[in-house]
Amino acid sequence: MSPMWKAFIVLALLNTGLMGCSPHTDAPPPLEGLLWRDATPLEHVRYQEFVPPAGQGRVVIVLGGLHGPVAYSNYAREFASLGYYAVLFDANDFPRWDVKGGENLRQAIINAQHSPHAIPGKVAVVGFSLGGGTAIVHANTQPDLISMVVAFYPGTRFIPDKEALIDRWKVPTLVFAGDADNYDHCCMIETITKMAAYAKDHGAPFELVVYPGAEHGFMTVNYKSYAATDSWQRTLVALNQRLGP
Repeated sequence: MSPMWKAFIVLALLNTGLMGCSPHTDAPPPLEGLLWRDATPLEHVRYQEFVPPAGQGRVVIVLGGLHGPVAYSNYAREFASLGYYAVLFDANDFPRWDVKGGENLRQAIINAQHSPHAIPGKVAVVGFSLGGGTAIVHANTQPDLISMVVAFYPGTRFIPDKEALIDRWKVPTLVFAGDADNYDHCCMIETITKMAAYAKDHGAPFELVVYPGAEHGFMTVNYKSYAATDSWQRTLVALNQRLGP
């Protein structure tokens, strides 16, 4: 897509209210304030759905971080307010090191697609931290179900053969990272930068955006307005391009 058309989409989103600051709050809603459902027939997988005002929308799967999905419920809720049917999961329920994690994610997506609130079509997967790592391991290899992946400061330490993984990527992926991220050595900027370079050299559909001075969790606990706002706007533009408004 040309820069002119990208600029046009950004301007259109700003004018319609579909694009704006990230829906950050310093106090995420308590776990008991959300209605969790069992993702039958999957075992030990729960989800929270956020229905758009129209009652139906294209599906956005949201994967929370290591400490659970609650801190990211506001982002799922915001997706719904913009017309998407957002389904929030705990990334801990989809082990990154086990093929079963990918199978469970696939079944969870199929379940969401069969919801009466879902408009038929491929879904988007948006992951944060551990959820971002889960997305780039399990979602990038399922182009029949997934149209795009967005990963915020994804966990990469647990990926044993990163080049082999990238060789299997088939889904357009947008990654956001802070160059000051050194959280538990899980999401080092050097690692994701090397992965981005390898992806570029081998033609994988991968884009990395790095924010100077931003730490891990710049959307929540280490909130940085410039990083959060820009990454959120880029996410909404990408969703608009892949799923529609």
